[in-house]
Amino acid sequence: MLEREEAGARGSAHHAPHVPAGTFVFNLDGAAHLHRAAAVEAGGLPTGLLAALDQAGRAAGISLAAGAMPSDNRRYATVGLPAVGTGMGMPGYQTPAETIERVDTDTLIEATWLLVATVRISPKTI
Repeated sequence: MLEREEAGARGSAHHAPHVPAGTFVFNLDGAAHLHRAAAVEAGGLPTGLLAALDQAGRAAGISLAAGAMPSDNRRYATVGLPAVGTGMGMPGYQTPAETIERVDTDTLIEATWLLVATVRISPKTI
């Protein structure tokens, strides 16, 4: 059943066209097992959001690296919204092997800090 949730990103494809212009999208997906750096994929000209994410990563001590993050963020960027997709790793991503037992608590906490710090910094950079 899990793999159907993401098939075609149908939920975000339906939602994205209805999001008001000027909304910034931070999609955090795969926050279960950080290896070396969190993958960051930007779309829709998210300059201020990327600056906030970069500052947040530095403040939280989380390495960030440009990388493919094929998730809902792409649907929002397609309609022109500034969007960033961030992934910290998930064993068995988008397969039946993606289970709660495989989530690393420390990585989930780091992902939470990264998200909160980005939101706190963003009004200063956007």
